[in-house]
Amino acid sequence: MKSGLVHFFEVRMSLTDHLGYLKARLKEYESRPQFHRASIAAYRNLVQLAETRPQDYEKEAGDLFDVARAEQIDRAEAMAGVFEQIHEPDAAEAQNRVAQGLASTKSYADLVSRAGSIKKTAEPIIEIIAQKRNALYEFLGLLLTAHLAPDKDRPGFAQATAGKWNVLRGLDPEISWQKIRSHPPYRNMIYYSDEQLDMLERWHGGMQ
Repeated sequence: MKSGLVHFFEVRMSLTDHLGYLKARLKEYESRPQFHRASIAAYRNLVQLAETRPQDYEKEAGDLFDVARAEQIDRAEAMAGVFEQIHEPDAAEAQNRVAQGLASTKSYADLVSRAGSIKKTAEPIIEIIAQKRNALYEFLGLLLTAHLAPDKDRPGFAQATAGKWNVLRGLDPEISWQKIRSHPPYRNMIYYSDEQLDMLERWHGGMQ
């Protein structure tokens, strides 16, 4: 059986190595604080605990659940930041709610059992964004194809274009060419110039 003194030094040496790891991860996360708010807080707490109360570290740090939870919170907050950048406030808010829901979990079991349902709350909003994007891409592609198609094929393409425009209207009842030009979530996802969009709008008007 190991003496208490031997066990003390083994624990101390092990914690010293572990502390070096914690500080390295903290330094890595602090280099990009905008993406790792929760993880930075979690690692700072662990470093402080290990440095000031090493005798309590094993008991209080436990299975490092706070780190695992923080990483998932950071992912959700990072997604919220992405949606803010592309001017999708509803999706950003949904991701912030995901982060808040993850922050309320208390254990690995709680995180595993609830994370899926928490994240699903944001899926409908994100799915609508994807559907709008795809419908807009397809509409513009059909419009261009219809204009360039041989005369005999144009009626079929015109019909397909009209159908895709109706899909867009179903997803966004306020859709218009002006909104495509000026609404950032639409305007930022397409690379056509304003002049090219004017031309596409004329083509579209000629089909109706």
